[in-house]
Amino acid sequence: MAITLQNNTADEYIAIDGEIKMNTTNRVPFNSTSVDFYYSPSGFSLTFYNNRNHQSEKSIRFAFKSDIKTGTYNIKEGAFVGATYFEHLNEINGGHPEDYEAVEGYLIITATGEGTPERSYHVTDFKLTVKSTFSGKKRELEGNFKCRIEDVVKSPT
Repeated sequence: MAITLQNNTADEYIAIDGEIKMNTTNRVPFNSTSVDFYYSPSGFSLTFYNNRNHQSEKSIRFAFKSDIKTGTYNIKEGAFVGATYFEHLNEINGGHPEDYEAVEGYLIITATGEGTPERSYHVTDFKLTVKSTFSGKKRELEGNFKCRIEDVVKSPT
C-alpha cells in the first residue's frame, strides 16, 4: 500500500488513531491508544506509547516500507523494515533508557485503503524477540494492534 498525501501541501494534515495490546515476560500488559505516525516517501512508522513522559515509560515502534500489503512478514523482510522496543530504567538520581532492537519474529497484517485518503493497518498477531543495546538481554513480545490514518486537507478560504 503506497502512502501518498493527497496534495502534499502545508494545508494537509492527518488524523490518526490506534490501539495496541502487547505482553512480555515480567511486565504488566502494555495496552495503549497513544500512537505517533512518522512518514517519509520510502516508508512510515507507527510508535505506540505506554505511560508517556513518566518514569515507567515504554514504547514500541514498527517500521514499514510505503508499499506494505496484506500478508505475513518476517522481521526485516519485504515491507516490514523492523521494530524497536524501549523502556525507561530508573535509579535514585535519574534513569537510563533501555533500547531493544528486534532480532527475530513476524507479524500478520491486513492493510486496506490503498490510494485513498483513509487507510487502516490491522496486525492480528505479532511475535518478536528483541535484544537490549544496553544490557544485552532479550525479551519476547507478542500482541496485536490496529491503526487508522485519514488525510485531512484544509478547505480554501
